[in-house]
Order: sequence, then C-alpha cells, then structure tokens
Amino acid sequence: MSIEKKSLAELDVEIQAVIVDPSTSSWLRTALQTGLERDPVDSANDAETLNEYLARRCDAALSSHLVSAVAIYTALIHEGEPS
Repeated sequence: MSIEKKSLAELDVEIQAVIVDPSTSSWLRTALQTGLERDPVDSANDAETLNEYLARRCDAALSSHLVSAVAIYTALIHEGEPS
C-alpha cells in the first residue's frame, strides 16, 4: 500500500475504484461507501477500532486452531505407539 500524500479527491477516486472492483467483498464495499459519506476523522477512528477488534479476533481464532491442530497431530503420532 502506498503512503505517498494525495489529495482528498485523489483518494476518493482510489476508494471508488475499490468499490467498483468486482473482487471487493460486499462488506468492504459497504464500509467504504459509508465511510465516504461520513466525516473522514470519524471514519478513520472507527476503522482503527474495527481493525483492532477484528485483528485480535483473528489472532484468537488462529491460536485456537493451532492448539487444535497440535492436539490432533500429537494424538496421531502417539496413536501407533504401544501403551
């Protein structure tokens, strides 16, 4: 993602390109459309909060899956061992 400084109009054009891209999820499309209608500071603050919660939720889900995978792997390894 580029961090060069752009004007509000240039960024709005970029956001519109993401909105009309067929590969963009409907969830992201709706969020971007709504964000364009709101105060940019409020939108950015809410997006940061959303990112924080969803990133933490993702980490928890991945950790949970990793623990499950390790337990399954360990059980499979020990399955053939004599008791």
